[in-house]
Amino acid sequence: MGGKKATAIGRGTVILISNCNGVNWTLKLENVLHVPGQRNNLISLGRWDKAGGTYQGGENKITLITKDGKRVAQGNRLDNFLYGMNVKIKTPSLVSESSQSFAGTNSAQNWETWHKHYGHIGYSGLQKLLDNNMVEGLEIDTNTPKPDCVACTEAKQNVEPFPKVNNRNLQTGDLTHIDLWEKYAIKSINSNQYYVVLVDDAQ
Repeated sequence: MGGKKATAIGRGTVILISNCNGVNWTLKLENVLHVPGQRNNLISLGRWDKAGGTYQGGENKITLITKDGKRVAQGNRLDNFLYGMNVKIKTPSLVSESSQSFAGTNSAQNWETWHKHYGHIGYSGLQKLLDNNMVEGLEIDTNTPKPDCVACTEAKQNVEPFPKVNNRNLQTGDLTHIDLWEKYAIKSINSNQYYVVLVDDAQ
């Protein structure tokens, strides 16, 4: 909403207590996404419909109806065109721990993962971002190691310029340099596994 992105870090089951027409109902919502930092907890009418329930709207109100015709929840329309439902989460003391647990994952990633996420930025740069709180959501498990990155090592390798040769042969065919690249495990389009380069010293 509003162009903002949200990330779900877990999925689980939530038990709600709903008061509808003076009667309390227990609603069990499964496969609920856990999205921290969101202002509203949303119930999908599409999923309610898919589960066999129906809903009735009108006069700025909405009522959720089960597949056997029971009216189990009501809400009034808010200024942001959402409906505020008259429900509350069942307290942990009244429900088993597993019914409200989320199969979440720790949002803190290791140094190596964040190094790759940021296009192979140096660990010192990552440390600066973390120390100065310069990036929202940058959660690093600082107890993890900072391993050498093979891709970075290979990319930063360089070769010194070769010295100029003053005694080159001037006649074609006097000296030929040959380099053989052997035997590669993957064949070329023409089923070749060797590559040879011949360079005349006079060229």
